[in-house]
Amino acid sequence: MQFERDIAPQYRESGADGLVGLKGYMCYSQDVATWHMHEHDLGNDVLIDKFGIAWMYTKCKIKIYKKADFSGYLKAETGMTKADKVRMHRDFRISRAGETFALGRMESCLYNIKENKLCRLEDIDYPDLGLDTPFDGLEFSKLKKDISGMKKIYSQKVLYTDLDKSRHMNNLHFVDLFLNAFPPEYFDKNFISEFELHFTAQAYYGNILDVYLKNEDYANVMAATDETGKCVALCRMVCE
Repeated sequence: MQFERDIAPQYRESGADGLVGLKGYMCYSQDVATWHMHEHDLGNDVLIDKFGIAWMYTKCKIKIYKKADFSGYLKAETGMTKADKVRMHRDFRISRAGETFALGRMESCLYNIKENKLCRLEDIDYPDLGLDTPFDGLEFSKLKKDISGMKKIYSQKVLYTDLDKSRHMNNLHFVDLFLNAFPPEYFDKNFISEFELHFTAQAYYGNILDVYLKNEDYANVMAATDETGKCVALCRMVCE
């Protein structure tokens, strides 16, 4: 793939079972994407200051095959697999010693913060990096912005530590938002094998997010709405 980096798993990235799984792999996918773009001076650490534009993730899907312990480094690989004028797909793989632990895909776009609108790759002098071959089985699902038939589980206020440099709720915090819809006992008995997030609107400081849940076709389908009832995120989680 276009970019790779070895990562030493840290205890802070593990779950309640002491192993690195969904949360850690989601962090690694964003980390490796950031490092890849930073290599071209186009990461969000500099892109916002340079152009007033940020990478904004709109969808993410990850398939998990194995959790990681701390016995050795993990390899994180990534590359662009699809690109048009506005949206891009980036696939990633987490592995150790040739064994795949997780595969994923992220859809992103470029967002002009001040003008509050999408912009094009040409607006940031994006280089021609070519495209990698996409991994199989990572096509995005069609998730509906409809909470009918769902049960409200809990509410959470967006606070300062939820924000990123774009001043909206960081996409990684939505992982916690949806995982917290379940008690610890659920994860003691179930292994998350697939997790998909769709970001449908931005959540800002002070928003009250309501989390809804229903079981559908062997998957947990969830939604988060703000205090106006607008859907800000959707989730589909498959467990074994």
